[in-house]
Amino acid sequence: MKKQPTYLIFHAYSDQDTGGIQTMIRLYAEEAHKNGATFIVLSDHRDVLASGEQQLEHLTLLPLTWPSLLKCIFTPTRQALCTFDPHNPYLIRMGLFKLLRPDTVTSLFFLGSTADTEGLLKSILLYLSPLFTNHFLALSDCVKQIAFKGKRQHRIQLCHNPVDTALYQPSALSGKQLVNADRVVAGKNHVEMIQVFILAHAQDPELTLVIAGNYKKTSNPNENTESYKQCQELLKEAGLENQVTFTGNLSPTELRNLLTSSDIFLKTSLSETCGISTIEAMASGLPVIAFDNTGTHETVSRGNGILVRDHDVEQMAHAIIQLMRNRRSIEDMGLASLQGAVFYNRPRCINVFFSTISSKIPSL
Repeated sequence: MKKQPTYLIFHAYSDQDTGGIQTMIRLYAEEAHKNGATFIVLSDHRDVLASGEQQLEHLTLLPLTWPSLLKCIFTPTRQALCTFDPHNPYLIRMGLFKLLRPDTVTSLFFLGSTADTEGLLKSILLYLSPLFTNHFLALSDCVKQIAFKGKRQHRIQLCHNPVDTALYQPSALSGKQLVNADRVVAGKNHVEMIQVFILAHAQDPELTLVIAGNYKKTSNPNENTESYKQCQELLKEAGLENQVTFTGNLSPTELRNLLTSSDIFLKTSLSETCGISTIEAMASGLPVIAFDNTGTHETVSRGNGILVRDHDVEQMAHAIIQLMRNRRSIEDMGLASLQGAVFYNRPRCINVFFSTISSKIPSL
């Protein structure tokens, strides 16, 4: 039996965070563990830098420091190193890794982060990256288009966020519950979602909205926690505090149950790379009403929902009312969501990731 390589990941990972990329890494680690492979995440997250090495359920978490890096470099095993997003410190370390261990297969995974994307050093590192990178991946087509400013498209492999679609049950689509499952931070634009709901509720008082995402301060100091306060102020002013529920973080089972009991998924985010919450809603057979941008445009493009111009809260409210009045359309869009979600199923997406980053690994 062929011995499995050691998989190394560069990412600002924290076991306490619940974002889509964190979940994706955990799924990759679980798959590697099933196959008897070692999975190591080297993280520059401040919590990890403070706590040091941690042995988690399916992975080893190391601080991304020079001692940890050198330890991995001089470990005499076959290795596949994947850098999650082209941040300057990651690229510099990956270049050094490749220089000292040329047998390591290296990959650069573009996730769509807007941080650290400009500047002379970044431009130079990206220009030189083919010299020390074997494979390039992108989380979605919109990320692929901007990865190298539209260049080198032929070298980039699409690798979508995996979702356990088989675990989700289709909604009966028989009520009037709207749902969203994003963290309540500025980038997810829940303030406009509340504005949409207020307008829609004025036309249909039976509507309710459940927002299932963390709205408290997280370990990420850059996240804006003011969005929740603004949402509450709008609801109080409209007298609709009891029609909107903020659940906070839910367990995977609780989230699946919520989606199964809902009827329409709302998405007001102004920027998404892939939008795992949208895919989870699709796996539950929900129609999606969303602002038309970035990765959302890709997931809501198979007859499974309605796309609305960014910031047009009146048009989104109108779309909700019109769809609620046409159960046949809700059912048709729900079926299209179920069919579209299969494209993002866990086995296919995970296979793309591992078959790509581990190809060209030399035999022992």
